[in-house]
Amino acid sequence: MPSTQPTSTRPEENLPNVVVVEDDLPTSQLLCLILKKAGFSPLPCTTVHQANELIREGARISAMLIDLSLPDGDGIEVMRYGRKIHKDLPCFVLTAKDTVASAVQAMKAGAENYLIKPFEPEKLIPALKLAIKIYHNTPGGWTEDFLPPQGFRRWKSKKMCEAIEIADDAAKSASPVMLVGQPYTGRNRFAQLIHQGGKLKNKPMSTINLAGLSPLQIEMELFGIPLAKLQEAPQFRRGKVGRCRGETLYIENIDRLHPAAQSQLLSVMQDEQLVPKSKLAPCRIICSTSLDLVTEVKEGRFRQDLWYALSVYQLQVPSLAERSDDIPLLCENIITRICVMRKLRRPTLTRRALERLLDHSWPGNLNELYHCLEHAVSRTSDGLIGPDDFPPLQRQPADTAHAILPPGGSSIEDLTKMSLIAALDACGGNRRRAAQRLKISLRTIYNMIERYELPKKPRKIQEKDQKPNIS
Repeated sequence: MPSTQPTSTRPEENLPNVVVVEDDLPTSQLLCLILKKAGFSPLPCTTVHQANELIREGARISAMLIDLSLPDGDGIEVMRYGRKIHKDLPCFVLTAKDTVASAVQAMKAGAENYLIKPFEPEKLIPALKLAIKIYHNTPGGWTEDFLPPQGFRRWKSKKMCEAIEIADDAAKSASPVMLVGQPYTGRNRFAQLIHQGGKLKNKPMSTINLAGLSPLQIEMELFGIPLAKLQEAPQFRRGKVGRCRGETLYIENIDRLHPAAQSQLLSVMQDEQLVPKSKLAPCRIICSTSLDLVTEVKEGRFRQDLWYALSVYQLQVPSLAERSDDIPLLCENIITRICVMRKLRRPTLTRRALERLLDHSWPGNLNELYHCLEHAVSRTSDGLIGPDDFPPLQRQPADTAHAILPPGGSSIEDLTKMSLIAALDACGGNRRRAAQRLKISLRTIYNMIERYELPKKPRKIQEKDQKPNIS
């Protein structure tokens, strides 16, 4: 007969300790294995007595996974005792009883979430990581949590996979990196991933956002002294460029750098003549911008040689509209975060609601998606998020269709064919969504594809069959 004693209660160093209170040995072992692979240190217990003893030992506990039915008592008792000793400790209830009464009891006792066996690890682990992050007051913007914690998880969209591969290559180098993309697309998170994957990962990463700063403030932040006086007193230079030797410096909105500061930064990067000599390596510079700097260079607003120096690695961060295939996974992460923060039971996103999200253009990117789902979670009362729970969402503008239409002289058939192609491109090859966009039936879409002899295989599938071209 297998032993019911815990396999190990010795926490691993530098890993978040998660107490697993489960009397079923196979389930306990499976949970511990999942937690270890996710970067946690599981501490298994099989009874209320063992769990309470572990809590009283005073070990640094980051969260608890608790089964409601235990041999010597109720899991709710363990949760209440754990939260009494460790204030606001994240507790997740695991149970085979899908009843309203037990769910209400668990949530009233302070459970972060209520999971029915058999549970899905891909839902448990993100919620657990997020709850622990909030519990330990780990800093970080909310948009950063929409990208994988370790950075290289497989996303479905081709452009996101390409961006992550480039970030992986850039992390292995000490050369400057230029992140280009719209606001709220995750540029800051990519900067963190590149830093964490490189040789300087054990050093801090300093950040400066040039947006909203005056020219004098930019000079003081970067160089520690106005540029007009820098040549007179270089020894007093204590700006971020000088203080970050051997570390990473992330400069947001590099396009706001005025001409004099551009020249000075280039001078520092080229010969370090104004940086005090030391054994430390120069700082590794990562920049971001939402503008097309090639155009800025052509129009004389940005130095071409500085552009070359900063763009050894150039990474285009895709907008949300360009990575619509990732919206389902992003929705799962965002809804989980909102519910953990507000201590709400997690609602389910219906298929019709997801289709409506997929049909939106998302000009506000992750910021807009977050607030849209926050609105929906606040409105739903039946545990389901439907399309009516969202704030007003406008369909994608028709500019994409008109952009490819030739000027006058085209026949109606040509215009109809090009409108169909544009709709299929905008919907990633999804014919149902293309039919909704054009306000015609799905059968008409199929008939038009056959009449115009378009590829019957969706464009999105064709792209997946091709080997990604990383440039």
